Amino acid sequence: MLESSYHKEQKTLKQCKAKINEIWEKAQNVRSAVRMAMQEVDKIGDLKKSVDEEQAKAASRKEEEKDKMAKIETLKEEIADAKRKADEANELEEETELRRKNKEWEDLMKRKEEQDEKLLAHKTEQ
Repeated sequence: MLESSYHKEQKTLKQCKAKINEIWEKAQNVRSAVRMAMQEVDKIGDLKKSVDEEQAKAASRKEEEKDKMAKIETLKEEIADAKRKADEANELEEETELRRKNKEWEDLMKRKEEQDEKLLAHKTEQ
């Protein structure tokens, strides 16, 4: 009976050692998984930081582009003004006089039409 009890105890000890080894292996696997998860968390944090930096750069570039487009529009207006002034400066005196005379003629024609309308209205009243 003692011998049988001894064998059972030895068998139980072997089973316990096997379970302890199994638990140890599982613990190693868990530690490895936790280490991998921590590395992934670090990678995710780095990627988020990188994305934030790139978004900030993109926003900055967009603002710079907007400023440059505004500057381009200002320069276009300045160029148009300069061309207009250059055209005016290069105009011959005769052209200026002709334009002035045409304006006078248009004003006189307008005044004549108004007088004709008044005359016609006056004639129809009588």
